[in-house]
Parts: sequence; C-alpha cells; structure tokens
Amino acid sequence: MFRGFLFRALLKRDPAPVAVTISAVTFGIGHIVNLLAGQAKPEMVIQVLSAGAWGFIPTMVFYKK
Repeated sequence: MFRGFLFRALLKRDPAPVAVTISAVTFGIGHIVNLLAGQAKPEMVIQVLSAGAWGFIPTMVFYKK
C-alpha cells in the first residue's frame, strides 16, 4: 500500500527523495498501533524506527525499477 499508492501519489507532486522519506516515515508510524495492543513503549519506539528504516529500503528498490 505504501509503495503502491502513497509513494506514487507523492512522486507526482514531490521530488523522489521527499516521496521516499514520507513513505518510509508513514510506514514506520503505521506500526505505532502496537502500542494499543499493550506493547511496552521502548520496544514500540524501536519497532517504529526499524519499520521506518525497512520501509525506506524497499521503496528505494521499487523506485529504481
């Protein structure tokens, strides 16, 4: 969803680095829902940051294709 819809929509109006960054950050923030599942805050922060980083890599690969 993030690379399919969000990234492509952002790419139409923003330069690629901005679109990649927003897509990756949004992907990371999407994992904050785990806080509602009772996950501890330190682990949640680490998961959000890791998801953001992992959201960045596939988006760059998707963009380069």
